[in-house]
Amino acid sequence: MEKKRLLRIYMAGHLNGFLLSSSIICVTLLSIDRFSASPFELGILGFLINFLYSFFTFLAGITRLKFHRAKLLKISTFILFLIFPLFPFLPHLYGVIALFGLYGILQSWIWPALQAGLHHRDEKSLSRTTGNYNIAWSSGNILGAYLGGKIYEISFSFPFFLASFIYLLMFLILKDISLPSPPEEAPSLSSPYPYYLRISRIFNLLNFMAIGAILFLFPKLAKLYGFTPSLIGILFSVFFAGRGVFFFLWRIYTGWRYRFLPLFLAPSLSILTLFILYLFSSPIWIGLGFLFLSISNTLIYSAALLATLDLKSSGMVTSEINESILGAGLFLGPLLTGWVSRFLSLPGAFLSLLPLFIIGEIVSGMIYRQKLRKR
Repeated sequence: MEKKRLLRIYMAGHLNGFLLSSSIICVTLLSIDRFSASPFELGILGFLINFLYSFFTFLAGITRLKFHRAKLLKISTFILFLIFPLFPFLPHLYGVIALFGLYGILQSWIWPALQAGLHHRDEKSLSRTTGNYNIAWSSGNILGAYLGGKIYEISFSFPFFLASFIYLLMFLILKDISLPSPPEEAPSLSSPYPYYLRISRIFNLLNFMAIGAILFLFPKLAKLYGFTPSLIGILFSVFFAGRGVFFFLWRIYTGWRYRFLPLFLAPSLSILTLFILYLFSSPIWIGLGFLFLSISNTLIYSAALLATLDLKSSGMVTSEINESILGAGLFLGPLLTGWVSRFLSLPGAFLSLLPLFIIGEIVSGMIYRQKLRKR
């Protein structure tokens, strides 16, 4: 019974990962092609969906909504089945932004619920199921990015009808699933490695700021370079494929877990990606940069998720906290880079994130130094 439940969670994670990456590509390209969206407007698009995702995720974590995760999960997938066919018929850009904002709210009831379903008291089982889940949704991202660009190039409307059908399939997979319920009273949470939890969350925030900026503003830059939707989808699929491969590798190789140095060095690859986007317009170089970003993202995300789920008595309670931090990065990144693009070139706007990464490295070093002093 437990294996069947986990299998359905993996399947749902894969389908939702597919739809997330394809939706971001197709909605962003729709905004550019039909409404000539500027980088700032694309930043607003990325800000709204991810702000609402982060806010409602956090709200669900601190209210009684967390006791209705399974019900909200099913309701969200059914509503998404209903709204996706509307996208091709929206007459204004702000309608697209508003509907995609609703998408962010509904996703806030999907991802944390799926994560909470992974909870295991046994550390070995927790590590295995977390790794399987990461592979499931990241492999969905790969296919979604690649096929999203390909299908959009053939027909701008068909991807949205396909998404509607897949959400109906996802609803049928989850319609009678049960999820672990959190305790009535919030437990006293304690981490075996509190410094590691804090540092991984700082880097998770910064890394997803870079990812958010790239997901929502890079298509505009790619259009200026003359890239086709198919090529944009392929480049994004390089990033998502890198995530799938390295999630698998981090699952097999466990020497990085709860070690400071790999976590501290990982953001340097994200910084390198930002410089590549500033310096190069070749799809080969950009693809290499996206690969570097995938290595950094998988290690930091895996560290944050593992440290969060490993909190004593808390795997079911703190998944919303982890997702709200992730969502905060995804809405701050597009907002900041979109605003900066009004004063600098679009490639230069990506470098606006560099000072934040430097501050994050300094703060993490201070946290680790404080930890050493307490020994």
